[in-house]
Amino acid sequence: MGDWKRLLAYVLAIVGIGASLLLPWWRIEVGGATLDVSLRHAEACFGGECQKVKIVGAFDIVAIMTFAYGWFALLGIVWKGLMPALAGEAPGAGPSLAGLVYLAFAGMTYFTLDLPTPIQHMFDVSVTWAFWAGIVGALIALFSPALSLLDAREPTGTYVPVAPVARGTGGAAADGGAAAAEAAGAIAPVRARRASVEPIDLDAGPPAAPAKGAPSAPSPPASDTVSLDDIADAPASGVRFAAARAELGEASLVVVSEAGERRELAWADLAAALARDLTGAPFAPGTTMVDLLPRQGAPVRLLTSTRLQIPGTAPPGTPLDDLRRALALCRAMQPDLQLEDATADFVYRREALPPWTAADLASYDRRYGAG
Repeated sequence: MGDWKRLLAYVLAIVGIGASLLLPWWRIEVGGATLDVSLRHAEACFGGECQKVKIVGAFDIVAIMTFAYGWFALLGIVWKGLMPALAGEAPGAGPSLAGLVYLAFAGMTYFTLDLPTPIQHMFDVSVTWAFWAGIVGALIALFSPALSLLDAREPTGTYVPVAPVARGTGGAAADGGAAAAEAAGAIAPVRARRASVEPIDLDAGPPAAPAKGAPSAPSPPASDTVSLDDIADAPASGVRFAAARAELGEASLVVVSEAGERRELAWADLAAALARDLTGAPFAPGTTMVDLLPRQGAPVRLLTSTRLQIPGTAPPGTPLDDLRRALALCRAMQPDLQLEDATADFVYRREALPPWTAADLASYDRRYGAG
């Protein structure tokens, strides 16, 4: 859905400025006659008949300039404010600049309609609500960046898993949104913590976490020969780091290993995710693995056999569907979570995953050492 605070602000700004462009700014009444003055023309009405009149002088020129710029201001607020807010992105300075310049034009127009004092005393001259709507709309656009102060006070936001992931090819991202909603099921919106993370190299694994002042440990040497002994310390499932249970909560991810060890990670600690089908011995048929890679430490490894607790009202689906829903929710809770292409296709396009054998998994796991 995007950022609702900025969405509301930009909608109000658009409505206010739009009303001021189309409706009269002044109404002058005397007896049964009225004169409505807008940016485009003035209209005099008497006895049920109305006709357009022209106000000569500087007002006519400045009003036309304000009218023309007003539409550019609306375009700038929509393009640089409303659309990024709908996409959940940070809007730039475009809406503020549009509001500031519109205020300048509106002020010039207001003071250019210089009615003589006797006329103001003789007639009932009033400024309409449309003028003030334009001023308020421009002020909202001008000060819209101040909404970031609310983000600073409240470091959580509402996210739903419908945004497509960024991909290297154009076609997949375009149709990712609809597939995301299907894959996510009926996951309820949850409170999420945003956090920026540095890019992570999925081929090289997550960065090590050396102690302060200590040199980084060297990477294990590559080897073309991989033995099943490399996963001899795996639990009964045949997969290291396998989670027996996982609870995807509002504040964190809690997993319990098959050995009963409990581990809790804040959503902001997750950096990337990778999914693969595990084939051949010692894996059970139909085993799928999802690795949630934190900034530090070993992965959180979910399997089709992992008992998942996912918030929402949707009934439990197939194990694959539950893993897709878990990944979609993880990315909703951590919008900066990186998905490589095959994993993104698995979540958002429901495509099959590349197969990994025990040797492939052991080679991948060597980055985490023997423990």
